[in-house]
Amino acid sequence: MATVRAVERAGRTRGRRAVVAALLAVVVLAGCGASGGSDAAPSSTTRSSTTTTRPTTTASPTTSSPRSTSSTTTPPTGACPTGGRTGVVERSVQVAGEQRSYLVYVPEGLSGPAPLVVTVHGLGSNAVEQLAYSGFSALADRDGFLVASPQARGFPTMWNFLQPASEPTSDAAFLKAMDDDIAATWCVDPARRYVSGISNGSAVTFALACAGSFGFAAYGGVAGALYGPPCADAPPAPIIYFHGSDDPVVPIDGGQALRTVVKPVADTMAAWADHNGCGGPEVQDVCANVTRTTWSGCDDDATVDYYRVEGGGHTWPGAIDVPRLGPTTHEIMASELMWAFFQAHPAS
Repeated sequence: MATVRAVERAGRTRGRRAVVAALLAVVVLAGCGASGGSDAAPSSTTRSSTTTTRPTTTASPTTSSPRSTSSTTTPPTGACPTGGRTGVVERSVQVAGEQRSYLVYVPEGLSGPAPLVVTVHGLGSNAVEQLAYSGFSALADRDGFLVASPQARGFPTMWNFLQPASEPTSDAAFLKAMDDDIAATWCVDPARRYVSGISNGSAVTFALACAGSFGFAAYGGVAGALYGPPCADAPPAPIIYFHGSDDPVVPIDGGQALRTVVKPVADTMAAWADHNGCGGPEVQDVCANVTRTTWSGCDDDATVDYYRVEGGGHTWPGAIDVPRLGPTTHEIMASELMWAFFQAHPAS
């Protein structure tokens, strides 16, 4: 019987890999050679507890315990909650006596249980800007999922990704409280919860993978990757990541990045692949200026995809141009590729 289960598991893994390859191939072929993309700034979003304004988006260690949905989010029972509103909804939660806020984008006609994609803004940005900049809202309209965008504290706004959720006032504790609130308000599929981010927000994404206790099924990052000893006990984590070769803020070859020193991106992603028990790597030129390195054959199918963007800056591929942060490629769309990767990696 154990042999039968092993064969069945291997079959599912091969099938899932085929799905991943097909989805990513379609998305990459659709993006490569595409010209331009909007250079307009994201439209502002009215912030109130009842707003339904839609933001303008530019859609253009070794083996450990398997991924699971064990987290503060539990499968819905009885009738699925709907939240009652569509568009952008602002909510707040109390965390150790402090009110913290976040946005949720709810597409019309959403049916549950629905996937959830959390997207975390970078240093100095905010939840409104990230919701628009990432382009996930347009994909949510098309494919029917929730998008959550949490708001950091301070001026400039910044996430402390080093503090664990066990510290009551930490950002991680806030993200857990947000996760609970979303699950209580909307009908979320606990096996299809994903998190993404850029820069400081991408570091948060990797820190959540290192924590291993949030139950996210897969992780997506742009311009900010990390791996270290605290990650060693985490379960395998499927990761898709993007970094520009000319990033002026977080150097791709490692070095000083604002208040911290970072390792070379290639080394960090290889460390995650080793952590996940992957084979490979396999390198593919997917566009004129984009190379994908893939580590597959991983424990619990926790694939690692790393997209290197030649000439790219500290920017989200496929989004609006932000010249002060360097060039933005429009050959690929990070949000599209992340979403395809996420769809192929539900939690087991």
